[in-house]
Amino acid sequence: MRGLVPPDYFIPFAENNGSIVEIGQWVLERACLQARLWAEKGLPLRIAVNLSAVQLRQDRIVDDILDTLKRHNIPAGRLELEVTETSFMTNLSDAVAKLHA
Repeated sequence: MRGLVPPDYFIPFAENNGSIVEIGQWVLERACLQARLWAEKGLPLRIAVNLSAVQLRQDRIVDDILDTLKRHNIPAGRLELEVTETSFMTNLSDAVAKLHA
């Protein structure tokens, strides 16, 4: 057993083995679920979720995010997306278009 694994090791590892997309979707799902639970208690808080450059390159990322928000009844304005490792982005215009959507 390794114990805690720091993000600067874990994220590149997950990106390299292809699991970052599935992990990222799980994180988004859990964050939206929690936001919904808070909203139901009268606390409509804004949430922030990190996206890796690998996730941002996925063709379905916008649809996946919007579907998750809709499923949990979270307005898009209450989700903040933080993009990590921007230096690894190969198609900046595509990334900007996806974030705008």
